[in-house]
Amino acid sequence: MTLMKRGEAYRMQRRYEEALRDANRALELDPNHAWALASRGSSYRMLGRYEEALRDLNRALELDPNNALALEQRELLPQQFGQ
Repeated sequence: MTLMKRGEAYRMQRRYEEALRDANRALELDPNHAWALASRGSSYRMLGRYEEALRDLNRALELDPNNALALEQRELLPQQFGQ
């Protein structure tokens, strides 16, 4: 999916607002896209939007319990938000 590739590139460049836009677009097309949820959750975490991050990361893990990005990012949340 082109949106996710571009979104990942933005995320790696620390352009989190742009990464969020692409993840949101991907999720409009497929609300159950685990990687898009994990990517958006990661961007939310980097922006300090921890509750939104936890929601997306947990949903990604419901859909794909072995999603490495979601597992990694959830561990990096501040303790009061992590599980």
